[in-house]
Amino acid sequence: MDLSDATRSEIVAHYRTHEATYQRIWGQLDTIRERFKKADRETKKDYLKLSYVNSVISVQTPLHIHEEAFRRILSGDGLERALERVNYNGQKKKYLSQCLQEPDIWETLVTDYNERGLDTMHKTAIDRLKFVGTVKVPFMLANLGFTEKMCLDANVCRIMGIDSQPTTVVVDRYESLCTDVCDLFPVLEVELDPYHLQWVLFDYQRFNRTNMDPDTANRLDVETQVAHHEAWFDGALMSEPELNMLFE
Repeated sequence: MDLSDATRSEIVAHYRTHEATYQRIWGQLDTIRERFKKADRETKKDYLKLSYVNSVISVQTPLHIHEEAFRRILSGDGLERALERVNYNGQKKKYLSQCLQEPDIWETLVTDYNERGLDTMHKTAIDRLKFVGTVKVPFMLANLGFTEKMCLDANVCRIMGIDSQPTTVVVDRYESLCTDVCDLFPVLEVELDPYHLQWVLFDYQRFNRTNMDPDTANRLDVETQVAHHEAWFDGALMSEPELNMLFE
């Protein structure tokens, strides 16, 4: 990994500037986690399905298109219409349809969580769910409030000077890579969970003024330098009856 002291300082400064906003957003993740933990078996399945759909849509798709598509899912649009502007929409529709219609996958994931813990569910999701894999399964779990998970996506890899995203399917090995990233930020590592740090890195890479043309940079205000992921929170914080109806 290759991260200069100057870049590290800029990333820490970005977090400090937006700390109150981040804490407000991340509080919603805590709420989702508590809801998931307390939910009955069927509702746990629906939370997992919702986060799986969101994660698949996000793969190599710009954030604004990702969120537009996810909102269309929430409004009741079918996959064909909701994903029409999403990259790789044909493949995504195919794999989402297949996995959402296989009840054994979701039964197994909930059993893993209830009886064997988060890391076992993590491994099963890598093995059983299509189009997410090594990097996006942690994203799927972290968005349900399991912020001890971290998504080493292209944004993080670019900042760290990593040539390619990790492909290992061994959870312990992947977690070791995440620890290596967190260790580069000794102060933030104490304050933030891994997913929180990844969120900061994501925003720094996408919104830092040195990474964009001057005209775009000048139009940025403070609030637009943080990804709020409002579509995700609108979905994940809907009432449980509404969530259940979405996957009936």
